[in-house]
Amino acid sequence: MKTTKKIAFSAMLSALSVLLLLFGSLTVIGDTLCTILASFCIAIAVCEFGYKEAISIYLVATVISLIILPIRDPAYYFAAFFGYYPVIKSFSERFKKGLEYTIKIVSFSTAFIFLTLLYKIVLAPEINLSWYPIPVFIAGIVVILVYDCAMTLCITEYISKLRKLLKIDHFLK
Repeated sequence: MKTTKKIAFSAMLSALSVLLLLFGSLTVIGDTLCTILASFCIAIAVCEFGYKEAISIYLVATVISLIILPIRDPAYYFAAFFGYYPVIKSFSERFKKGLEYTIKIVSFSTAFIFLTLLYKIVLAPEINLSWYPIPVFIAGIVVILVYDCAMTLCITEYISKLRKLLKIDHFLK
């Protein structure tokens, strides 16, 4: 694969991620959906290039979105979990199911703790979060498991149909 095509496709994936995060920051209820859609750009990068390039695209999209978004919640979600989750997913699926889901849940737990502390210490220190984290954490695990299944279906569709339809194989050769 030519380096210029690889760089161009990586730039398009980064730009699409930032654009989706921007849309998420402009809507009230679309921030999580747009963040999840932006994570599929990273999943495509994992499929096409591997971990190293996918992490580079994640970092570029994260930094740019943290700089330009008017409301940064989607950028925080993307930076803390959804952006690198496709890399974690691809890595963890090499192991047996028990270890695979342990890695995914520990990854989510770490991001959840980070975001909760960020919110409590930096964004809203006056709000009492003593009751909040436990039910939200449990619901978050359920959502992450559903998100994982949806991502698996989307990646399968991308590899089997969309990649051929868009002629990405031809473009990247």
